[in-house]
Amino acid sequence: MENINQLISSIVQVSFDNLPVNDVWEKYEIDTYALRKIVEINAFYFQNEGKKVSFNPKYQGQVDRNDDLTFLFLDLRKAMYELSSNQGAWFHCKITVYPDVKFETNFNYDDKPDFAYEPGKDKFIDDLKFFPREDKSKPEWLKIIVNS
Repeated sequence: MENINQLISSIVQVSFDNLPVNDVWEKYEIDTYALRKIVEINAFYFQNEGKKVSFNPKYQGQVDRNDDLTFLFLDLRKAMYELSSNQGAWFHCKITVYPDVKFETNFNYDDKPDFAYEPGKDKFIDDLKFFPREDKSKPEWLKIIVNS
C-alpha cells in the first residue's frame, strides 16, 4: 500500500509541477485510460469562473523513469492489481487535485476505457493475459471483444 501511495504522490507532484498557471485555479484533473501497452493521459485545470483548460501534465524532454507519468501510471496499475488481483486491473483512473494539494482518486475497473483511438482486440487480450480476471469480474464488453 505504501508503494501505491508513493506512486500517486509522484503523479500528483509531476502534474502539479507542470501546471501552466500561476493564477487562481480551483482544481485540476488527470484522466488516464490504460491497458498494459497503452496509456492515454488527458489533463485539465479549472479556473474560478469554471473555464476548463487542457494542459500537458508531463515533464518535457528526457526524464528519469520515476518522473515519467506514463511509467508512473503503468506502475500504479500493476501495484494495485497485485494488491487485489481478483478484480483485475483498472481501465480508467481520475485524479483530482486541489490548490491545497489535497487530492481525490477514482479507479474504474468495469467500464470500457474511452480511448481517443480504439485499441485492437489484441491489446485487450494482451492486457487480460498480463492482468487475468476471474470470469465473474470480466465486464460484458470485455468478454465480447476478446471472444469475437
